[in-house]
Amino acid sequence: MRKAGLAAIALLGQHASFAYLMAPLAAIGVGSGLTMPVTAAILSVLPPGRAGVAAGILNAAREASGLLGVTVIGAILAARQAAALADGATPHAAFLHGYSTGLAAAAAMVAAGGAIALPALRGHGTTAAAQAQPGTARRRAPQPSAAA
Repeated sequence: MRKAGLAAIALLGQHASFAYLMAPLAAIGVGSGLTMPVTAAILSVLPPGRAGVAAGILNAAREASGLLGVTVIGAILAARQAAALADGATPHAAFLHGYSTGLAAAAAMVAAGGAIALPALRGHGTTAAAQAQPGTARRRAPQPSAAA
């Protein structure tokens, strides 16, 4: 959903109104909200003693990827805007060109991330379900002692 929302905003032109932004922004919000069940699923398969560390790593990775994404998309926007200005575009049209290109790149990065993550998550779902959960391990039958 996020990639569809980003792609839809990237395709909007210079004369688009705020009403045209509402559906794509809602799709981005819903797509972002759908990542929460994934986080819960990741943390639920870990032993309780490691869930805190995993949550910290997950949040740090989320923040770092957001920072990297803003930086990369900002660089794309600035480069495309400068190129459009050099070609004689108005400042408004040049900014929209750079912004659309940056959003299209963001949509492509989200799609690539999803294409990588989905098979990885599906592959780990079967092994996580097969692992014994804490407190559910079978006890071994008592062995007769050698002294008896």
